[in-house]
Amino acid sequence: MRTLAAALILLLLAGTLAAEQPVSAEIADSRMAVAVHERSGSFSLYALLPGQQRVPLLFAPDPSTSVLSVLENDRIHRMGFGGGFEQSIDHQPGSLALRWRSPTLEIEQRFTTANAIEGSADGEISVTNRSETPRRVALRYVLDTWLGEQHGVHFETADGQAHDSEYLMQPDAGNGYWVSSDSRVSLVYLVAGPAVSDADAVVFANWKRLKDVRWDYAVNPQRSFDLIPYSMNDSAAAVYYAGGMIEPGGSYSVRFIVGVRDSLGRLSQVEQRPPERDSAAQPPPRARDRRSIERDLDAVNALLRDINRRLASERQVTDSEVDALRERLPALNDGQRSR
Repeated sequence: MRTLAAALILLLLAGTLAAEQPVSAEIADSRMAVAVHERSGSFSLYALLPGQQRVPLLFAPDPSTSVLSVLENDRIHRMGFGGGFEQSIDHQPGSLALRWRSPTLEIEQRFTTANAIEGSADGEISVTNRSETPRRVALRYVLDTWLGEQHGVHFETADGQAHDSEYLMQPDAGNGYWVSSDSRVSLVYLVAGPAVSDADAVVFANWKRLKDVRWDYAVNPQRSFDLIPYSMNDSAAAVYYAGGMIEPGGSYSVRFIVGVRDSLGRLSQVEQRPPERDSAAQPPPRARDRRSIERDLDAVNALLRDINRRLASERQVTDSEVDALRERLPALNDGQRSR
């Protein structure tokens, strides 16, 4: 009976789940693909397996859950969300970028697969000051991982540690990458070393906790990747780059590399490459948050994410998970009636 109840809950709500967003442009080598979604201003990463199989390396049904945030003085911009920026795509052979322009900043996030290393993509984030005054900037890149959620070990780090709870990684020469993997594929992100810009910190935590925190995150190693009742077994990685002050007309950029795990040996031998950047500019004011509406939408989206993950997983839904999903439905209905 409980198996039937679980199936009914999932099937009833599955009809409301958003389909995977359409791809606006894509680049690929023989082992890995990078796609851009113009509607959400976000990227997706895929491993390419034999038999034309495509395995998403990040949470695929909603690619906007992986998001770049830029701190400008005391304002935080979540790229692809809200107003104030004009967005465009730059698509060239083997290179794909999203570009955002405001009156004060130009921000570009670019991936390049034309790098002679199959199964990897060079990433670069650049910020240019278009204003007439210095701007202090910093970067945070939240990646909504999902591969490790299938088997309990959510992340591994280059120092040989496995992580199934919150963790603060401090990148250095001996701890230069982290991995998210399942039984088929692995996502590798290089955060330190001669080929990339050294990140200042990496935080592994529940995705919704990372989404909701303003900027810095206080890690609790005793805390799991659950946030009951909103988000269960839902991990993500936040990569921080401290940045600094940019003078008018100046730029700040960081480089990183993402790839599938069996390209790791080749990635570790990549030579240092000097940073490059593009430029341009323009746009409007930022809308105020309507907090009560956002809280309700967050609750709905978190529930849909949990159901989506269970539909995508090969693991059987447990009785406790069914009960937890049921308990969250009345709260959503109450929120609607209170309007």
